[in-house]
Amino acid sequence: MLAQTKEIIEFWATVSVQCSSFPLFLFVSNNILSTFVVLIVDCYLYYVILKQQSWVVIPTSDVFSPFRKKF
Repeated sequence: MLAQTKEIIEFWATVSVQCSSFPLFLFVSNNILSTFVVLIVDCYLYYVILKQQSWVVIPTSDVFSPFRKKF
């Protein structure tokens, strides 16, 4: 788990540098099923399911109403 977290933090730092002129938010939610890390960068949302180690990139216009319901 620590290795995964380290990778995510490194990715987050990389994105922060590349998109330094845009707001960046980190949201972590622990629940029964898995841990979610959400990064919002410019017009994209990076959604990580740590257990599956998969990235899903979704335009934020499609995110705000439907995606929030997952939390």
